[in-house]
Amino acid sequence: MRIGYYSHNIDFAGTWRSHERIAQILQHNPSLSIDIFYSPAVDNNRLDVCKGILSKCSFVPFERSLEKTGPEQGYAPISTNIESVVKDRAIDVFHFARSGYYEWPFNQRMAPAQIETNIFGYSDNSPYLDGTVYIANCLGIRPSEKRVLIPNPIPPPTEAYISLECLRQELGITDTAIVFGRIGRPANFTPIALDAFSIFRKSRECKYIIIGGCEQTRSYAKKIGIESDVIFLECTNDDEFIERFHKTIDIFAHYRSDGEICSTAISQAMLCGVPVITHTAGRNGQAEWLGGGGVCVSSPRDYLLSMQSMAQDSVRSSMGQAAREFAEYHFDQEKVANRVLDFYEHIRRGIL
Repeated sequence: MRIGYYSHNIDFAGTWRSHERIAQILQHNPSLSIDIFYSPAVDNNRLDVCKGILSKCSFVPFERSLEKTGPEQGYAPISTNIESVVKDRAIDVFHFARSGYYEWPFNQRMAPAQIETNIFGYSDNSPYLDGTVYIANCLGIRPSEKRVLIPNPIPPPTEAYISLECLRQELGITDTAIVFGRIGRPANFTPIALDAFSIFRKSRECKYIIIGGCEQTRSYAKKIGIESDVIFLECTNDDEFIERFHKTIDIFAHYRSDGEICSTAISQAMLCGVPVITHTAGRNGQAEWLGGGGVCVSSPRDYLLSMQSMAQDSVRSSMGQAAREFAEYHFDQEKVANRVLDFYEHIRRGIL
C-alpha cells in the first residue's frame, strides 16, 4: 500500500506532528510505502527535522501558487501540480489533516482512497472524501463505517528521558520552587492562568515557564507585575529540549482562548506524568481528554484553587500517575498509528 501524507505546513504544531507521528511508526511496516507531500512555497520550519525522523519515507515536493481561489473552489491555489504528482506516485491512500470543510486538495479525485483527519468538525459532503478520522467527540461527528474516533498519537518519553537534566539550573530555578508550564502556539492568549498565578506566587516560591508565549502574553505579565516569575522561551523544534521542559515542570498550566480539540501539548505532558490544569473555552475537547490526570475549571478563582491543591506533593503525585496511565491507554503512538492503518484498510476494502 502506498500512503501519502499532507498538511499545509510541516511545522511544530499538533496538526502536522500528528501526521508525522503516524508515519514514524508506519514507515517500518515492510508492506507500506510512505510519501510526505510538501510545497517549498510555504513555511515548513520542521522539514529538516522531519526528514531525520521519517528517514524511511520519501519527501515529495509539488508546486503551488500562494494566490488562492474562494470557498466554492475549496480555496485552491491558482496553479498547482499536486494532482499529477500524487497520481505519478501511484498513491493508494492520501491522508490530509484539515479543519474538515470542503478544501483543496480534496476538491478533486487524486487517489483511490482520500482520508481526512478532521480537526475542527466542519463537514465536507463532496464525493472526494472517503473517510474521516475525528479526534474528539466534542466535534459532534457521529461514528459510522466511514467515520472513526481516534485521538492524536503521542510518542512515549525517549530512553534518554530518565537521564536528561531538567532546566532548573539553566533557568535559575531552585529545587524547592513549584514550576508551572505551558507550551503552544504563540497566539490564542487568555489571562485566566496568569491571573491565578499572580495570586499563587504571593504564598509560595514558584515560576511559570511559557514556551511560545505571544506578545500579548508578555505584555499582560508585565502589566500585572509578575514578569519576574514568568520565564518566556521561544517556540522550538528541539524534541530533547521539550522533554527537558516536561522534566522541569510540576504542573502543566494550560490556557488557550478558543480551547482545544485533542491537544498534543496537554497529552504529551500527561504521558510524562505531569498533571494538568486547563479551563473551559471553545468546544472543550481539553476536558474530554483529561481523565483523572487533570482538571478543567471555569474561573480564575477555580484555577487558583487547583494550583494550590496540586502544589501538595501527594495530590500532584496521584494525579500525575493518573495522567500517565490515561495517556498511555489512549494516546500511545504505536497503538494509534496501527488503529489508523486499520481504518485505511477498512476504507480500501469498501472502495475495492
